Amino acid sequence: MTPGPQDVANLLGGLVLLAGFALLTARALPALVAALAAQGGL
Repeated sequence: MTPGPQDVANLLGGLVLLAGFALLTARALPALVAALAAQGGL
């Protein structure tokens, strides 16, 4: 069973979403860690 254009589009869309989410998380992580450290007194 060969994947159709719709399957490819769904896969690409999912990959783009995943990449964007990973990028956002990577950029927000230092601030998040700093905030947690400030709150927890780590």
